[in-house]
Amino acid sequence: MDASIGYCRDHAEHYHHPDKLTPEVQAQLEGIAEVGAKLKECAGVAGISARTLRRWLDVGESDVEEGITSPLAELFVRFQRARARGAKTLLDQSSPEFILQSSYGYSTRTTTQSLEDEKQWEVSSEVVVVTRE
Repeated sequence: MDASIGYCRDHAEHYHHPDKLTPEVQAQLEGIAEVGAKLKECAGVAGISARTLRRWLDVGESDVEEGITSPLAELFVRFQRARARGAKTLLDQSSPEFILQSSYGYSTRTTTQSLEDEKQWEVSSEVVVVTRE
């Protein structure tokens, strides 16, 4: 490991544009990931290409899986945690019906049927949600 550049010179080709991985860029990526932005938007806010960010995250994930401590492993972990915090915030703000529909395939429908007296009746099914405390 070369302390001046933060990664092993033998693996430099894996660190696509390592000079761009500054603490400011890391903070920007973490901040925008936390609000649920897509990868391309995260990269744009940080001033890097989506390709560079994808490569950094891929190498970081690989480093984490192999137990290697590296700047990209740290970026990967922090980025994933930021996205998870953002997802939790969005879920906390969502209606129970939305969560049931999007995560579990539950749905509500309204159907109209003609009855013998030719009046129209609207029938709606409701979802009962049990919450844990």
